[in-house]
Amino acid sequence: MKQLRRLALVFAWLGALAACSAWPAMPGTSVAIWRSPALELWFTQPEQCAAEIGLTLVEAPNPADANLLFGFGTPPQNSDHVYQVGSGAISVISNDATMASLDAAAITALFTSPPPKNLQVWVYPPEDDLTRTFVQDSLGGKALYPASNVALNNQQMILGVLGSGRAVGVLPTALQTGQFTELARLEDVPILAAAAAEPQGAVLRLLQCLQTSAQ
Repeated sequence: MKQLRRLALVFAWLGALAACSAWPAMPGTSVAIWRSPALELWFTQPEQCAAEIGLTLVEAPNPADANLLFGFGTPPQNSDHVYQVGSGAISVISNDATMASLDAAAITALFTSPPPKNLQVWVYPPEDDLTRTFVQDSLGGKALYPASNVALNNQQMILGVLGSGRAVGVLPTALQTGQFTELARLEDVPILAAAAAEPQGAVLRLLQCLQTSAQ
């Protein structure tokens, strides 16, 4: 399968990490988190770490209410406190098993130009972090074709591609199943956590566990 190259990114990592199981529990302590739609349905490491540490996670309704924000590929907000807590990949998918793997030039043409009449193209909103990463690293910065079908989250992307006569789309590789044909893959996409201030206490503990789990 043709692999798409990804530009290297460097982010600050927290120092000296201990195993999550060695940390004392923090009963009654809660951390509010917000995760981008690109991470929905598959990025469950915060819940796993919270269970190990004894934290209670609260899903914040909007980024301003969260202690930690998680994004995929690009930081979820402008902050001096951004940490990589994992990585994933982005797949170009199709519901047509006869479609062959595509190279970078073909991917760019498919998502930035009017598609063939018998093919529907599905994308995420332009402001979505997965979209920004895909446009920058797979499309060379070229804008998506504006008349493409838009999915607001991963569930809509899955249903949109599966429910169309013949379609292509983009999806976090963790959600790619045998229902789809993978046409290309963008590897080593960082999962990033951002905080408004230097993490301390329970927020720091959660970050340390996430980074240890990602190693």
